[in-house]
Amino acid sequence: MIQLLDETGIEWQMVQVSNSLSQVKAAVAAGIGVSLLPKRLLTDAHIQQQETLPPPLPMELVLHAAPSLNHMGKRLIQDLVARCNDLMVT
Repeated sequence: MIQLLDETGIEWQMVQVSNSLSQVKAAVAAGIGVSLLPKRLLTDAHIQQQETLPPPLPMELVLHAAPSLNHMGKRLIQDLVARCNDLMVT
């Protein structure tokens, strides 16, 4: 998000940092912040804010794992990759 704002010349300042998704969603809905949220979490208030921003840049997720993982670890990785693929919106 920061790279996108910088590249489009939109001035910004950090006013809130939170590990709570609920707090991030509330700040964005109130118009005091921006964040990249999955489409399934957007409300009408978020969508109104979204219309004033340029579209987000493409992202890539990378998962690093030790080659010596046991069967359960490998299964967990497969499940995570499958879940991420299910959530991706093109």
